[in-house]
Amino acid sequence: MQHQFEYHDGTTRALNYLKNTLTYNKNTVRRYERHWLLVKQHMECYNQEWISPDVCRDFLLTIYKGRLYKELSQPEKALNRSVCVLSQFLQHGTLQRERSNSYLDGPIGALMKDFLALKSTRRLKPLTMEKIESHMNKFNLWLSVNNIFNICEIEPKHIYGFIKSLPPNKKALIHDTLLDLKGFFRFVYENDIIQTDLAASVPKDNYDHHAKIPSYYTEDEIQRLLNSIDRGTAVGKRDYAILIIAAHLGLRASDIARLKFENLQWEKSTLIIQQYKTGKEILLPLIPVVGNAILDYIQYGRPKCDEQYIFIQSKAPFVPVRPITISTCVGRRFINAGINIGQRRHGAHALRHSLVKELLKNRQTLPVITEVLGHQKTQSTKHYIRIDTESLSQCALEVPMVDPLFYAQKGGILFL
Repeated sequence: MQHQFEYHDGTTRALNYLKNTLTYNKNTVRRYERHWLLVKQHMECYNQEWISPDVCRDFLLTIYKGRLYKELSQPEKALNRSVCVLSQFLQHGTLQRERSNSYLDGPIGALMKDFLALKSTRRLKPLTMEKIESHMNKFNLWLSVNNIFNICEIEPKHIYGFIKSLPPNKKALIHDTLLDLKGFFRFVYENDIIQTDLAASVPKDNYDHHAKIPSYYTEDEIQRLLNSIDRGTAVGKRDYAILIIAAHLGLRASDIARLKFENLQWEKSTLIIQQYKTGKEILLPLIPVVGNAILDYIQYGRPKCDEQYIFIQSKAPFVPVRPITISTCVGRRFINAGINIGQRRHGAHALRHSLVKELLKNRQTLPVITEVLGHQKTQSTKHYIRIDTESLSQCALEVPMVDPLFYAQKGGILFL
């Protein structure tokens, strides 16, 4: 498909696709059309006759004005979404399931793609590759909004500025980003693309993956969470099924998002999947509370579509939900339920931790818990033992009282 059109032709095709193929509602289509008129005004300012993905990207850069996506207002995010939809249609002639805010354009983006290609030859897991690409996306976007488009223009101050822009409380994100930036700069230096080894300028951190006790919630809090969901709506049925699976089976968000009908063995009351993170196949019991929740969603809440994935977006385009959607859904439901989360994490993984807490409370052995979680090694499961503070307290040794004569020796007052 050609990638540039006369404005009226390109937008008319896109609007017809949204209305007739994806059956978007009228209000959404009107909003998109209003937003696209702003792109037209931008084109007129620069005497541009043809609309294309590049024009859409240039327009969005004027909206960002040096800011990150998270710093945009809600109206600006809605505008960003509308223009991205138009750009994607102009590029592909359809709306594809893409990672949000993917940005590996330009000369630096091309080098990042080469770096990712090299990484892909090292048999890294798909999830690891996705994380690396996400970090590259964010860095390239930050460089673009700060008017840096050539690899030779990057200085240590730019690296520090980008790291400073990341959420300070996301220690794991910062740690992984630092490692990937170091790897990228080592790649371009060793291939003689830059003359300065910027990998040496990437700051170090003291992140400890096991520094904190995993967040978990009590059985009562989990029940309050589930009871707070309105199961009379399609979204409620979907979210309830998602939370039931996470709470009772302990599946990761990445595995819940990728559940297919073929994974459900109704006649055997089992669920069999190959885990996305580890590649290990696990067999879990399809207990009634889980099976009934899934069935209720499939029959009365799931949009009619040909997708083989179970969980689908509630609005067009009806495509499978993403893992981030699962985590966001769980987090939102915790807040709406009025549960005091304090400093605890409240995504899908917190429900996985909570299941471990209950298993430990019921005196399940470590090998059994390892099998339930689908860990490849028992060593990975040992990280969760710290949750069981009640049992650990029984291992504490009593500290004997100090003999009063100790303080009285050599004249007392601790030998002074």
